[in-house]
Amino acid sequence: MEELLQDNYNLEDERFISLKECLKSQKIKDKLVVPLGKSDKEYHYIDFKDIPCLLVTGETGSGKSVFLDSIIVSLIIRNDPKDINFIMIDPKKIELKYYEDLIYTASNVISNKEESKDVLKYVYLTYQRRKELLKEQNIENYNKKEGETSLYHLFVIIDESSDLMKVEGSLDLLKNMTDDCDKLGIHFIIATNNPYEESFDKEWIDSIKYKVTFDLTSRAEASWISIRHSQNLSTPGTAIVKSVPQNIRLKVQTPYISDEDILKVVNEKRNNEKKVYFV
Repeated sequence: MEELLQDNYNLEDERFISLKECLKSQKIKDKLVVPLGKSDKEYHYIDFKDIPCLLVTGETGSGKSVFLDSIIVSLIIRNDPKDINFIMIDPKKIELKYYEDLIYTASNVISNKEESKDVLKYVYLTYQRRKELLKEQNIENYNKKEGETSLYHLFVIIDESSDLMKVEGSLDLLKNMTDDCDKLGIHFIIATNNPYEESFDKEWIDSIKYKVTFDLTSRAEASWISIRHSQNLSTPGTAIVKSVPQNIRLKVQTPYISDEDILKVVNEKRNNEKKVYFV
């Protein structure tokens, strides 16, 4: 499906790179490895196999939403529906609108706050069931043994997450899962343009080991998420990446994908059948 993407978008700034360029340059073809971006002449990638929660922050227009699209499209291109499943929460139903009726999604994009909390409860039940099922092993070892009855990886993508955090109990549900859920095949991608809100617990933000931040409005916001100088990233798509386990801090130009190319990929994977939640 990579052939559906354009090589060159004729972008004005030569620092911009296309998602297709990143995918073509990728040497590790593992299904959960997706492009992160490029610094100087070196490409960088994210392996979600080891990431329980990725926090993505940045102001409107900074490139945060395009980065989310690049992750989703990369995962769709590399995986069959039996291998991954998405739950998408978007209170404004703007950024994730293209992914309605996608065969990889267990439901339509969820915008209602209370319904979003109910979905988090469902994810937590899945988390508990898998913890009991897998016991001391991780999902990779389990799937090697089970073959055709293997478990899929569940990606929970929450955009404009500060709205959901205001719903009582939502943050507690997330706190209970986002430390070790990767071993169970559950991965959270949580995006916000306002991490400095009271609804975001500072202790929880500090516990998130993987962060990608685009331009923020103030030094106070940059300090709140513990990524210095992220208030000075003026070029759209430029981000600072921080991985605590690997002791990595990088400045990268993240991949660009157009709305047209998103639709090309998504239209190949439309699902007209009734959607159900999986175990």
